[in-house]
Amino acid sequence: MYFALGDGLFGPIDLLKKKDLESHFELNVHSLILLSKYYSHHIPFLQNATFVFLGSTAGKQGFPESVAYCASKHAVLGIARALREEWKPFGTKVVHVSLGAVATGIWDERPEFDKNEMVSVSDISEYLWCISRLPKSIFVDDLSITPKKGIL
Repeated sequence: MYFALGDGLFGPIDLLKKKDLESHFELNVHSLILLSKYYSHHIPFLQNATFVFLGSTAGKQGFPESVAYCASKHAVLGIARALREEWKPFGTKVVHVSLGAVATGIWDERPEFDKNEMVSVSDISEYLWCISRLPKSIFVDDLSITPKKGIL
């Protein structure tokens, strides 16, 4: 199961609107918790399942004009770490992937970033598919993936 949902909310903190923050956290954080809650009832029957939470490098460090986005991605990391411990006794794997810049629509409103310098969607998709195919004895906690240039 891949949790690959979310949006970006960027701008100076003094210009953030409460309704935008609520919407952002509803999608990026609350929905992950609610989806996980739904699957938690099935975990005993899904032994050896793998749940992959797609986070961001913004979940491990701050970026200017990204306070809401960084906070929500820190939350994704926390959710994944907590569920990893909660579901570990069932043999369920929970992997958090900190993605650097991937050439998706989140960058469309940020022309200062060049999508040609980012990881392609097809490359990241192929890599993420491999995570669910790891041997039973390998538990990967956290991965960081960045483009060749590093963190943009």
